[in-house]
Amino acid sequence: MTGPSPCFMPRRSRIVASLLLWSVLATPAVAQVPAPDSGTSSHLNIHIPFVHHRARATRTRSAQPDTALLWVEAGYDGNFRSLDLARDESSTLTVVVTPMSRLELQADVDVWASETAPHEAAIHGRGDMHLTIQWTAFTMHPGHVAVAFAWDVKLPTASRATLGTAWVDHRLLTPVSFAVGGLQFDAYAGMDADGNPTGLTWGVEAAASATANLFTRVFAHIGVSGQTIDTDQPAGRYVSGGISWQVHPLIALDIGGRLGVSPGTPAYGLTAGITAAVLTR
Repeated sequence: MTGPSPCFMPRRSRIVASLLLWSVLATPAVAQVPAPDSGTSSHLNIHIPFVHHRARATRTRSAQPDTALLWVEAGYDGNFRSLDLARDESSTLTVVVTPMSRLELQADVDVWASETAPHEAAIHGRGDMHLTIQWTAFTMHPGHVAVAFAWDVKLPTASRATLGTAWVDHRLLTPVSFAVGGLQFDAYAGMDADGNPTGLTWGVEAAASATANLFTRVFAHIGVSGQTIDTDQPAGRYVSGGISWQVHPLIALDIGGRLGVSPGTPAYGLTAGITAAVLTR
């Protein structure tokens, strides 16, 4: 079971958009898109893309210079009606530090995890931990295009064997972000390496999403994703969507969902979270 990053965006023109209220499990990673120095808003526009809350390399800024040094997210993620499990849920605590405008360090841990197989009692406990480092390598047309590289490591910290894999897993991702006509597009492609008793199992994954500013401080997100091997999310293809609301310059809420569209994936999933900027520059 499972894990994107608040993105920081300038205000866009109002856009009438349809929401696809489904969510991704293979959370797209979002590259930083630093904006020109002039005309920058003095407060944080925290924009949270639809994400799986094991965010893993997704919490980055976009479209304006960094003003947050540290923020914390508390999130929920649930998968329902997969081949093996009726319910697969977790609550994750994420801490993100940005010591430099192009560098992001992230740690997230499933402080609570639960799995329920059909006709069996639920298993509860602590889940695995993820450590992520992401570097925005370069930008083109500042404020519009950015490319980053991210490395995510999953550590087997689950308190129950069935709530984790007991092996160290790796993900190498290349996030790309760009803005066109009031929309933000985020995409990534990467490789997965799952630990096992004989070495590593290799696979690939990719995702793409679009974000629009519906109203003042309200954003809508739609996207697609897929992966060839099981990681936190079962292998397969997904469509997703959600909304986020910046309720305060330093606090944002998000809710979303996803739909598995290939054999073997969970029928649907739900996400929700709150993100707060704790320290600002």
